Amino acid sequence: MTLRRELMNYVGTGAIGGIVGYYAGAKGLLGLQSDKVVRPATEDDSTEEDTTENSEQTGLDVYDDFENGNLNDPSWRAIGHGPAGLREPNEIGIANEGHDSQHSLYLDQGGSYSNFGAETTINPAISPEKISFRFEPTSSDQYTKNRFTFSNGDTVGIQFNNHIEDDIVYLYDQNGETQVRDTAVNPDIGQFVQVRLENIDWSAANIGEVHLDGDLIAEDMPFVNEISEFDNLVISAIGGGGTKFRVDDIAWGN
Repeated sequence: MTLRRELMNYVGTGAIGGIVGYYAGAKGLLGLQSDKVVRPATEDDSTEEDTTENSEQTGLDVYDDFENGNLNDPSWRAIGHGPAGLREPNEIGIANEGHDSQHSLYLDQGGSYSNFGAETTINPAISPEKISFRFEPTSSDQYTKNRFTFSNGDTVGIQFNNHIEDDIVYLYDQNGETQVRDTAVNPDIGQFVQVRLENIDWSAANIGEVHLDGDLIAEDMPFVNEISEFDNLVISAIGGGGTKFRVDDIAWGN
């Protein structure tokens, strides 16, 4: 493996407002506005699909469906990964399209080789039996990964990876990478897919079932490290500069 690829694959495991919409990233730190405009939600925009979405999340508490049109409640922030850190083109923000809804979170490498993520802190820490989220890749390159990491402090517990480069879906465990599906979710799918982690046993550090769009793709998956709860979620864009994707309907419960 070349040094260039090693740097791009490396990820440490261990609110700037425009006229409308919200943005956070290295550009925001420099005082620049996002070039992506988001239309605020109104009561007239509610649809029957919203009711369907709520029924799909029965038994789960929605952490963020991004329908408030901002990154402040709950709070999300852009963070850099690896030696390159957060770069000026890296961007997170609110997209004006979600799963059967108006808004979602987007991550965009912006042409930079720097890997980065959107991070949120959950306070107090929780240990739900189920975790659910949706994502949609919209652009990829030869190094792209879409990564979801659940940690307690700096200790990684659960990590889900959609590895477009190798065309697989995998989770990390104590022994490293474990493939759970032999095809990745690619941008040509053109829609959000749902990931559900069910029957999570925090005392045994084990995920009973992993579902991708309703299909059972893995059972009895051990955590990366033993943690009894998590208080940190990082959604990461990894690639050679062309990684873009959206995230919606983050929820958990028992």
